Amino acid sequence: MIRPARVALVLDRRRIAIVVMLAMGCGVTGAHAAPVADAAAAVSRVVQGIVSYTRWPTPPAPFRLCVVGQTDYADGLLQSGLQIDEVQLRAQRMAIDDNRLGAECDVVYSGALTESERTILRTDLTGHPVLTISEHDPSCSDSNAFCLAVHGTTVSFSVNLDSIARSGVRVDPHVLLLGRQPRPTP
Repeated sequence: MIRPARVALVLDRRRIAIVVMLAMGCGVTGAHAAPVADAAAAVSRVVQGIVSYTRWPTPPAPFRLCVVGQTDYADGLLQSGLQIDEVQLRAQRMAIDDNRLGAECDVVYSGALTESERTILRTDLTGHPVLTISEHDPSCSDSNAFCLAVHGTTVSFSVNLDSIARSGVRVDPHVLLLGRQPRPTP
């Protein structure tokens, strides 16, 4: 007989294994799918994995994901019916200068932003518990907690610990360790 504590440990290891596989680029494949659609599906799975290991001071229900900037891979996130741990994920596009971002978003997914747009975003999110994820920030600037690197259907990410510390959310340390692993080369 397995004790309840062991069952929880086994389930946590399985969830971590799933996130590891996603971070290592187990993307969606298909003979007739377009490469960008496959990459968007892989990005969606990685983002959902990251969000599932994030905790807010008050658990969101539903998760409110806001997409800002010019994105290449956000289409998978903008689909209706996505869930994270049985909680609905509602995604919407918003303008970078929309002053409701901090109050109405639990997660901000950003595409290509100028330095001035990053400053606007950082200012709007200050004081709000918001997880930030970017698909176009190779240096992982201080306005993003997670920065994705997409190579085909392989998605990896890096982590900005300072940004996470300022964000007001808590991320499972195992996910943070995944972000510190070397990225695959294209």
